[in-house]
Amino acid sequence: MAGRFLATVLALAGLGGYALGDRGHFVVPSGGKPQAYLFDEGQQAIIVWDGKQETLVLSTNLRASEDAVDVEFLPLPSKPSEVKQAPPDIFNVIEKIIRAHAPPAFPRGISQGTGGGRTKGMAAGRPAVVVVMYAKIGAHDITVARVDDFSGFRGWIKRFLEQRGLAGGGWANRAEGLRKLVGEYLSDGYRYFVFDVIQLERSVRSVEPIIYRFASRRLYYPLRVSEYSTGRTKINLFLITPWEVNVWGTRTGFWAGRFRWDQPIKFWLTRDDLRRLDSLPAELGGLSLHFTNAVYRGPCFLLRADFVASEPRAGVARAY
Repeated sequence: MAGRFLATVLALAGLGGYALGDRGHFVVPSGGKPQAYLFDEGQQAIIVWDGKQETLVLSTNLRASEDAVDVEFLPLPSKPSEVKQAPPDIFNVIEKIIRAHAPPAFPRGISQGTGGGRTKGMAAGRPAVVVVMYAKIGAHDITVARVDDFSGFRGWIKRFLEQRGLAGGGWANRAEGLRKLVGEYLSDGYRYFVFDVIQLERSVRSVEPIIYRFASRRLYYPLRVSEYSTGRTKINLFLITPWEVNVWGTRTGFWAGRFRWDQPIKFWLTRDDLRRLDSLPAELGGLSLHFTNAVYRGPCFLLRADFVASEPRAGVARAY
């Protein structure tokens, strides 16, 4: 489905060779190049949430103007119970489900629409940041860290990048923006952060989709990580929940994807649909589940609030 999106160039004038991209990407050029630019054909995510547990499947098609390393930054509300590679065809499965629910008169395709704070100081001797999980999955080198002391985060992330040969002179220019962002998430109760290091090349690379499972009392997709980026982006979310999510009610700038202008992409999943989704490690059985497509197209700086929805009193999603 990503092939239906027009390629978007995130014009990232990274200071000292760094560029901060969409969904919290730090792009670091290899081989002594002065600067690298990230080309992103758009984010896609499947979010399955039952009111207590969330299964988040992330996929991105990327390439860089030069050989480079992409460090993706992803805040999470709790320690993930599982991090693993998703079935490689899972987004094709989603497309087939959407096609199966298209109106009879609608062509067998999908419209273009789918496409800070501080914490108290820690006692002496306790680490400020604790690595709670590590996984090497295909092109992904994933580290999950818990931040216990905000004041020690800058030193930890600098050492993290130095150990991978990525801490060049441009790091100081980006450090304060990242510190502010981490501080905001810590103030909101988010202590777990994913750092995913990916080798990029000039040719388009469809990075393997990754599954994160974690406890969450609200449906959650991080967007504030994109506020500090430049340029425009496209984000395509596929939401599977026990009730219908009011996308516009999240007040994030997202709208419902459309088969056509008068036909939003939202429907109740059938038993056949659920069988197709058997490969997802989510608790789908015994529930009536609703499918909603949420889409954003626009500048990154407008993404000032995360996409968050809780169980509504009357079928309405709320923003936080």
